Amino acid sequence: MFMRNPSLSSHPPASVQAGRAEPKRLISPDVNQGHPVLIVGAGVSGLAAAIALSDIGIESILLDRRSRDELMDGAGINLQPEAIEALNSLGVSTRMLMEVGATITKQSYYFPDGRHVCSLDKSGQDGSPGQIAIPRGELLRLLLDVAASKNNVKLLMRH
Repeated sequence: MFMRNPSLSSHPPASVQAGRAEPKRLISPDVNQGHPVLIVGAGVSGLAAAIALSDIGIESILLDRRSRDELMDGAGINLQPEAIEALNSLGVSTRMLMEVGATITKQSYYFPDGRHVCSLDKSGQDGSPGQIAIPRGELLRLLLDVAASKNNVKLLMRH
C-alpha cells in the first residue's frame, strides 16, 4: 500500500501508480569516505553489489575463498522478467543470457501419476523472452566478466 506524507502531493508517484517501486539511492559515493567497501562472497548478490557500487563511483574489494572455476558449479536458475531487467541494468544483456541459457515459452504441471494439471504461457511480450533458464555458473561467469571490467572493483579469489 502506498503511504504518503500528508504534506506532499495527494497523488502517488507515477512509478507507484504503474505498480513499480520508485528507485532510491540508499547510499552516496561519499559514504565510504574514500575507503573501498569490502564484499564477502562472489555469488550473484556479491557480484551484483560490486557492480552496482562501481556504477555510482564506489570502489569495492570482493573476497571469495573459492576459485573462479569452483564458482561455476551449481544448479540452474530460472530468470523471471524482473531478474532479466535487473541483470540488464548491471551490464548483462538479454542477448548474453539467451546465448548461454534457454528461453522458456511454456511451463507445464503434472500430477505424480503423469496426468496433466495445466500449462502456462511464459512467452515474453514485445519480442523479449518471458523467462530464461540458465546454469548458475554461466550467470556467475557473466557477472564476473562485468565486475572484472570495472576499474574500481578488485576481485580477490583463490587461484
